[in-house]
This record gives sequence, structure tokens and C-alpha cells, in this order.
Amino acid sequence: MVNTILKEADLFCPNSVRINFTIYLKATRGNWPWMIIVAANLIYWTAYSARNAALPYYFQYNLSDKSLISFFNGFSIIQIIGMASVPFFCKFLHKWGTTVFMLALTMIGQVWIGLAGSNVTSALIGWCIACIGAGSACTMFFAMVGDTVDFGEWKSGIRANGLLTAMGASFCIQMGAGIGSFIAAKIMAAFGFSAAKAAQTTGTMNAISFTFIWVPVIIYAVSLILMVIYRKWEHHEPIVTEDLAERRAQLQSRNAN
Repeated sequence: MVNTILKEADLFCPNSVRINFTIYLKATRGNWPWMIIVAANLIYWTAYSARNAALPYYFQYNLSDKSLISFFNGFSIIQIIGMASVPFFCKFLHKWGTTVFMLALTMIGQVWIGLAGSNVTSALIGWCIACIGAGSACTMFFAMVGDTVDFGEWKSGIRANGLLTAMGASFCIQMGAGIGSFIAAKIMAAFGFSAAKAAQTTGTMNAISFTFIWVPVIIYAVSLILMVIYRKWEHHEPIVTEDLAERRAQLQSRNAN
């Protein structure tokens, strides 16, 4: 796992000096903003992956039309609208508030799909809302990881840009994908679901619906709560930025002399 993280770090910061794992741990010590962002991002990808794991079964059995999968996925491109609007929202809600808003939008879209039932048009509206929210929230997590790198340097004096970014990005995606798929499989299996069956019972179809609709909503809510907690650290960013600028200016002055 350590070697994988180091390789990912080289991808994010290929020209940086490789630091050993011990120094990396020091760079994370006391870096609460980074820990919160990593946790929130990991939980986000867990919810996203749990939904995707149950998605084909929901369309096949609950909506009785497997061909709708590609149709709905084609509308996922609408998330670009949310991503493009992120700078606008950040001006008024800041980064933490924008992330909370987008996560809430994702949850609303999920609930909308659940309430739509077999109404494909209504479900598609909920799908688009969820896509806009999820795509924008994902963008925000990647943006905020860089801010936590600054906090780590301010706190420990070590700037582990590549490693912290790799942990906050690709590690969360990979780990979240595994955890989310595992959760989805366990829940559906507990109610007797088997992909080998041509038809599913009412119980298994309810389990599929619960896994596809409500499990992600519950998990997204945890990520949203973490982002509310992150608010205090974002308010602290101007102090971090100012102190780091002073330190670097002093260092340059000493080197010049």
C-alpha cells in the first residue's frame, strides 16, 4: 500500500523530491483539515460506488428495462453544468458551503429518483439533479486537498504536496470503490439477491432499491456533516497563507545574504 501511495504521489508531483514514509507521517500529524477532507472524500466515493454497484440491477428489475442504463448514463454529461458553476457558488458560499450545497443536491436527486418509482421521466429529472451535485462535489474535494497541503506545511514545516494529494485523491477513489461495492453486495445478498436468478422476489427488489437510492443518501449525509465541521479550518486559511508567505520571504532573505 505504501509503495502504491508513493507511485501515485509521483504522478501528482513528478518533479518533487521523494520523501520517506516517516517524514510523510509527520506531515499529516495535526493536519486536521487534511484528515477531514480525506475522510469526507472517501465517504463520498463509498456512496457513489455503492449506488453504481446497484444501478444495473435497479434498472433491470425495479424499472424492468435494462436498456435505460445507457440512456440515463448519457445524461450524466449534465454534471459539466454543475462543475462550471462551482466558481460562482464559491464566491457566495465559500468552498465548504459549496460542497455542502452540492452534496445536498445529490441527496435530493437520489430521493427524487426513489419517489419517482416507475415514472421514467421523473426519475431522469432526479438523475440529472444528482449528477450535477455529485460531479460538482467531486471537483470541490480535489480543490480543497491543495489547501490542506498548505496547512500541513504551516503546522509541521514539511510540504508533502505529492503524497498528501495522492492520499486525498486517488487513494480515496480506489478505497471508496472497494468499500462501496462491498456494502452494496452485502446488503443485497442479505435479502437473498442473486444475479443468476431470472426473477427477483419483492424482498430482493426492495433491497436493490434501498441500496441504489437510500444507502448513498445516508452515506452522503455523513460526508456533508464532515464538511460542516471543515468550515472552521477554511476560515483559518488566510492566517495560514499569510504566515507561510512571511516564512518564505524570511527564508529568501537569509539565503540572499
